[in-house]
Amino acid sequence: MNLPAQLAVDLLHCERAAQQAVAESNGQLRIVQGELITVDYFDNLAAEIDEILQVYHSKLGSRQALCLIVIVP
Repeated sequence: MNLPAQLAVDLLHCERAAQQAVAESNGQLRIVQGELITVDYFDNLAAEIDEILQVYHSKLGSRQALCLIVIVP
């Protein structure tokens, strides 16, 4: 989403607001490549990767399962 265009505000204003939100989030928000990401997002992503690795580890072995995670977005 192009937030500055949607809100009709300057990009710098959005970036400052995002930085302030991160500072006030007690570690619950991060900025990753210009995107606001919650810690819950990282936790859910880790759980999904673990689930996939568990399924494919039993079928392919650990090295091949890890390769699937790296190759398949």
